[in-house]
Amino acid sequence: MGSSQETRVVLVEGMNRRARRKEETGSSQETRVVLVEGMNRRARRKEETLRRIEDAGWRLFRSRGFEATSTRAIAEAADIAAGTLFNYFPEKRSLLIHLMQGQINTALDEAFATMTASTLEQELTYVFSALTRCYAKERRLSRVFIKELLFTDGQRRAESAEWTFNLVKRVANMVGAPFHRKPPRKNSSRRRYACFCAACAEARLSRALTSRTAAAISSGTSSCKK
Repeated sequence: MGSSQETRVVLVEGMNRRARRKEETGSSQETRVVLVEGMNRRARRKEETLRRIEDAGWRLFRSRGFEATSTRAIAEAADIAAGTLFNYFPEKRSLLIHLMQGQINTALDEAFATMTASTLEQELTYVFSALTRCYAKERRLSRVFIKELLFTDGQRRAESAEWTFNLVKRVANMVGAPFHRKPPRKNSSRRRYACFCAACAEARLSRALTSRTAAAISSGTSSCKK
């Protein structure tokens, strides 16, 4: 009789432990779900705030100019507190650099998407011309961007260096890419092609940033355009 009672007690205790573990597990899973949902909401709010800052900054920089645009005006246009703006971009030039890098990345993506296989000279000229048009489209901001990029420091300097390296690397990969392109001229190396096109792009960029028109940069691109 005593043994039977002891057995029932052990069984009940075992059931109670399993029930507690199940309850604890369910509670833990619910807590994780709540935490994940909270993180997702915060991430969405953060992304939405960034978009508002980008839209406001780009609009004001284009309409007023970099020097005439204050961080207070950007914060007001984005409908956020000035402190919130500084959490994303500690200084005004950081926002401009971020915006211009985004414009350049988009121009490069579009150039690669619309480029067809051709000679290496034509492909490089096509890509560099697209980048030059991007600079020429916002000539005033491009001048400030190039100047401010030289004076970044700390984390922003490291980020800018990485961005520049990745951009150059992406273009340089074209030199060794196994495209079905037309063969290069005899006694000419792909490296000389790349250097030649880079020099042409630099000269075009200088003209685009100092002249009233960027018509000269469109030459040589039609043969690569779809």
